[in-house]
Amino acid sequence: MGAADAIQRRLTNPVATLSGDVRRAIAWMRVESGWCPELEQPIFVTGTARSNTTLIGRVLAQNPSVTDVPGELIREWSTSGGTSIASPRSGYMNCPRLLDCCEADADAIRRGLCRAWLAAGGRGRLVNHNPHLAFRLPVVTTLFPDAAIVVTSRGLIGTVASLKRLWQEHYNRFGVCHVLPASDDCWSCLPASQVPAAAGERVFPGGDVRVLAEYWLRTYLVIADHPAQERFCHLRFSDFVGDPLLSLRNLESALALPATNYELELDQTRAASVNGLTSAEIGDLNDWVIARQDEISAIRIGGQPLSQEVPGVT
Repeated sequence: MGAADAIQRRLTNPVATLSGDVRRAIAWMRVESGWCPELEQPIFVTGTARSNTTLIGRVLAQNPSVTDVPGELIREWSTSGGTSIASPRSGYMNCPRLLDCCEADADAIRRGLCRAWLAAGGRGRLVNHNPHLAFRLPVVTTLFPDAAIVVTSRGLIGTVASLKRLWQEHYNRFGVCHVLPASDDCWSCLPASQVPAAAGERVFPGGDVRVLAEYWLRTYLVIADHPAQERFCHLRFSDFVGDPLLSLRNLESALALPATNYELELDQTRAASVNGLTSAEIGDLNDWVIARQDEISAIRIGGQPLSQEVPGVT
């Protein structure tokens, strides 16, 4: 198409001649009235909790071709979408695994994510990081057929240590406990007074760290079970720490994003990876890994094995 054709198209489309801010305002009003534009090629970052989904989401947010829509989007998934995402601040207690769009209000979720994207700037592709999405990827990929999924993986012991500390902090701050079910669901989040006695070692803080290891393994088995692995970009934290720039260039290429100079704050992640674990817990985790090494080694996400442990990184 020539320059003359492009000019003619703008002249015959009054909305196209408006500023970006005005176009976004018009789009917002349309969304509020029930119309919803397609979010083109959104990017969702997921993995286990504490696998650095937030870090990767924030780094990608520096790319001028995306708009960062951070957080778990509880309003969009739970309040509007009719499907609970457990959070100590939201009042939603459960986070079931979702396998089909009929289990959620698909239109409400689409509109909600579009509103969040517009509120954050509405430029380029949406980027959202959310570990809960690992247990509802069939819904995500159905709602957004051209979405790209970035999966972050991190060594088991580093993940367990960090998650143990985080859920202790949530208990101290909000008075809530996290309960990991034996099923293929995500975690539940309950006031301490409402935790059933039968939950026992599956309640945190205070639970058995091998239950956290089960959650780590279950999450990646669920992700690896998704049939559309060609849509998954697997970012292993061991690779990212070893060569951050190369990892980001590979991720840009896989996502078809333009090269960007990123500001990295890796010093914030430096700490003993086993911080918060007792020597007995480390021994239990090592034994647990040895007993399941074949199963762990067989997991492939986007054609790659899981991240290795990174000593000295939490």
